[in-house]
Amino acid sequence: MSALSGTRRQAVAALVATGKTLLDEGRPAEASAALSEALDLNPSHPRARLFYGWAQFLTAGDDPGRLDYAGANLQAAVQFLATDAQAHQYMALFYQATGEMERRYHHERMAEALTSDATSAVHAVLQREIDAVPRFAPALRRLAHFLKTDE
Repeated sequence: MSALSGTRRQAVAALVATGKTLLDEGRPAEASAALSEALDLNPSHPRARLFYGWAQFLTAGDDPGRLDYAGANLQAAVQFLATDAQAHQYMALFYQATGEMERRYHHERMAEALTSDATSAVHAVLQREIDAVPRFAPALRRLAHFLKTDE
């Protein structure tokens, strides 16, 4: 598939903005519909995926299947938005609600570090995560390399 046309890109941006506004207004079911439409136009749009996952989470109730679906969408978004504090905040809240405290703390620390002005704080968090969870080490090292600045 080729790059999105300008008109299609604008339509996706408008739908994402509408979905985010609806989320902010406490209307997650309506937000979900707008964001689903955005994802139909561009399935790889990370912000649409993030807000869609959050809307799905807010409407899932206690349904384990819907919670899993919401979590999968949030995780997919975080893979593309690894340096976005808001994405990590949503993941932390999701994991708190599902009782996965270790994962919650990981995403809270990442969000905190990403909202800090100090790049060294991000690197410190990444190093702690590399030390704590060896299976994540390759991805976290790539992220640390990406964030590295000339000092």
